[in-house]
Amino acid sequence: MLGDDGPLERSDAHWARGAARIGLGGVLMSLAARWMNHPSRASAAEFKPQQLRTARSMGLATPRTLITNSADEVRTFAENVKAPLITKPLGTPHVAHSQGSETMYTREVDLDALGGVELTAHLFQERVPKQYEVRLIVVGDTCHSVKIKAHSEAARTDWRSDYDALEYEPIETPADVVNGVRGYLARLALTYAAMDFIVQPNGQWTFLEANPSGQWAWLNSAEIPLAASIAQTLENWCRR
Repeated sequence: MLGDDGPLERSDAHWARGAARIGLGGVLMSLAARWMNHPSRASAAEFKPQQLRTARSMGLATPRTLITNSADEVRTFAENVKAPLITKPLGTPHVAHSQGSETMYTREVDLDALGGVELTAHLFQERVPKQYEVRLIVVGDTCHSVKIKAHSEAARTDWRSDYDALEYEPIETPADVVNGVRGYLARLALTYAAMDFIVQPNGQWTFLEANPSGQWAWLNSAEIPLAASIAQTLENWCRR
């Protein structure tokens, strides 16, 4: 952030961001308006541990997961799951530091290189066998599922790391997944979410995470009418 005389010190910038968030956010949250989603609901739904617990309670399959800052616990977890582990950020994947900024993508865990784990909480999961991934955009009661075909090693680990290597194809959402997704939104009082799933070689859909404010426009097309679905949902609200 910039002040009148140049960049703010880190502590000042942190304070200014907090004040702007509470000030502008407080004004927006006080409006008597319909939301997709209400800011307070979206904020509460961002916690990955809660997402996994809610998804599992709604009958969706989830990966075995550990959240810890102990290298010993990570190694014990790896022995118990008997599968490679992946790790990914619990919060925003974008990190700014003195050398610039970087994006942290999902990556496989090297059990011999766990230095620094003790500094904060980390999420570790079993690496689920993958046939392909799905971005599921749910708007109200409507599920739009898109198969993501990855054509590079980086994209097969985390498709966000190599968009040029991706192909998209609309697919039908299984009935049990639809029911689980609708239950998930109802439990967390959401009307929109962008969900990520792995489809295993045996056809099972495994829930990874859900972004209550996730992007959708890059997938919008005549075959995947996300904008029309959002507009129709908002129009239906106005008629009530």
